Amino acid sequence: AVAVDFYRILLGAIEILERVQEARETWRRRARYLIVDEFQDAAPEEVRLYGLLEPAELVLVGDPNQNIYAFRGTSPRYMLEALGLPGAEAHYLTRSFRSREAVTAAAGALIRHNPDQPPEPLRPCGPGGLFAVRSSSTWEAHTEALVGAARYGLACGTAFEAGSVAVLARTNREVGFAMRALAAAGVPASLLTTDRDWYGLE
Repeated sequence: AVAVDFYRILLGAIEILERVQEARETWRRRARYLIVDEFQDAAPEEVRLYGLLEPAELVLVGDPNQNIYAFRGTSPRYMLEALGLPGAEAHYLTRSFRSREAVTAAAGALIRHNPDQPPEPLRPCGPGGLFAVRSSSTWEAHTEALVGAARYGLACGTAFEAGSVAVLARTNREVGFAMRALAAAGVPASLLTTDRDWYGLE
């Protein structure tokens, strides 16, 4: 079997639309209304594909402050540039339905240093909340802080309960670091991924 990843599928679609006029006209008729979510993480090839489709109505949804895939060429500038297109309208969603005041205040203090911010600050879903920040320069120091926070929370019995906390990481390698550190510290943890045992952990 031949495996084709998402990037190759994207390049193939672009090549077909650029070379085959009939395919380009067909998909322009079929994709007249296009909604793109998480547009702040659009790669140059994706932006190129949307341009080839030339939809009659294009809705781009995203937050330039949440761009996290710069390592693959994504940039929030595509969203900011889209605002300059003829007929473009901006509608700002400034109400958070998932974060309380402590979190939105901390996020606002950080992102207000970024250029091109929305005219209104992010509003929380309610008062209160708990938020703490700890920075580290290495992944080892980061996992040490993670283990310390987990031990403290479990010992207090009030910060959180086992099974109610999720640890998120950008790569599978970082998940492996976290799982090994928690296992070595005797902190119970479950790995939610595919059926494959990526790290030799149960």
